[in-house]
Amino acid sequence: MIVAFFSVYAWRDWFKTLCFLVVLMAFVERPDMPKAVAGIPGLNPWNLLFASTFLAWFSARAREWKAPKLPISIRFYLVWYLAIIVASYLRGAGDSAILNEYSLLVGRRDFFTGQSLFIDDIINVLKYVAPGIMFYYGTNDKTRMQWALASVLIMNLLLALQVIRWMPVSTLVDGDLLQKRAVRVIDREIGYFRSDVAVLLSGAAWAFFALIQLSKSSLNKTFLVLSSMACALAIALTGSRIGMGSWMGVAFILAWYRWRKFFFITPLVVMTIAVTIPSVTERFTEGFTQDTADNRNAELDSGGPVKADDMDLYTVTSGRTEIWPFVIEKIAEQPIWGHGRHAMIRSGIAPFLWNSYHESFPHPHNAYLELTLDNGLLFSIPIFIFFLIIVIKSLTLFRDKTDSFNMAIGGGSLAFTVSQLFGAVAGQSFYPMISQVSMWVMIFLMLRVSLERKNRNLSDANLNTEAPPSNSERHIPVGRKRRYNIHNPPW
Repeated sequence: MIVAFFSVYAWRDWFKTLCFLVVLMAFVERPDMPKAVAGIPGLNPWNLLFASTFLAWFSARAREWKAPKLPISIRFYLVWYLAIIVASYLRGAGDSAILNEYSLLVGRRDFFTGQSLFIDDIINVLKYVAPGIMFYYGTNDKTRMQWALASVLIMNLLLALQVIRWMPVSTLVDGDLLQKRAVRVIDREIGYFRSDVAVLLSGAAWAFFALIQLSKSSLNKTFLVLSSMACALAIALTGSRIGMGSWMGVAFILAWYRWRKFFFITPLVVMTIAVTIPSVTERFTEGFTQDTADNRNAELDSGGPVKADDMDLYTVTSGRTEIWPFVIEKIAEQPIWGHGRHAMIRSGIAPFLWNSYHESFPHPHNAYLELTLDNGLLFSIPIFIFFLIIVIKSLTLFRDKTDSFNMAIGGGSLAFTVSQLFGAVAGQSFYPMISQVSMWVMIFLMLRVSLERKNRNLSDANLNTEAPPSNSERHIPVGRKRRYNIHNPPW
């Protein structure tokens, strides 16, 4: 009923409906969320609302405030990104039989068809970028910018609260218990993979903190601080080491470029976490001694009997160091063009690893290797450059001391983007996925603010360099003041 209401309301106010659509993503993967409407595959309530909102936006965009054009470089990289997604899909779509053979090999019940591959590799990839594009064109005043920011942060806060709801704080005492419960409960009850939600919340935690600069009341500041702490607690409750590492990595970058005073309290924070949350220390030190190693793989890694003080790389990296050499070797076979989408399975690496280690690795657990394996260096490097440009632009806004609004938007975009780039070392994907919607929304909001800031500076520079008009050139009626037509950001 709620989705039906907003599907109709979208034609009256598509922007607020889009904000609700983003908030709804906190629940879209839950098991109690319907997966289909009227028995139509893929037509779940979120997709239905997204389709209505997209059509309403497309119909109303001609009447909206005209947004500045994206720079040519950004447009080039976005078009390149789209072309790579489509080309990679086309190269792998014809091998559904190989994908199904692998599903049978590992005992999976889901099978691939031409329709499912198109939905998963094209529709379900592009639709997670679309909200960011819609926000870019629709965020034309301060109120809408506040609505957009609120929708992203509320969605992440609701995810954090769900993790806290399903993961008792008492599990923080025992790292082994924490990991086992997180693996069993979070995916089942929330629908997001625990590593994905941990990386997502690592960006959200510091995005909340960056927005404190915009708050004037102590109540709002308190709410943002508590929300940031809730996200940090939820990360710890996932037991995801890459999530914790991303949280610390984002903190280091933000502190280095803007908040260097935080380095003075870093030792105190580390000691406090080590004492009050022992499971975090246990998770980070797993595998560094054989007492904390996965005994199934101790001899496999070392090639024979191991000593008590040996480090087990398999446990430290959750088996990633065992599969990466095979992936790199396969990349070397086609370093320029790659192998197409789902190359991990189609090239034979995943079946080999299953037969050798009896563990399922349908992807390399490294987004950088996955993109290079699928598309080669020639097509992958421009995508890496695109994210480098986004980080630089976000840093530029974040370090703008003249405008707290620029700092907040830049900091939020930087936090979400860098957290995903850190998470990509041990998972994630450069093919847009559901846990990256927040990042894409913040990227396009940052691009809008960055362009408005650039246009404002250019207008101010032109005003300062132009000679004042003479009395004969003014043509100002008596009793009226001159109004210079200067473009300023709507916020």
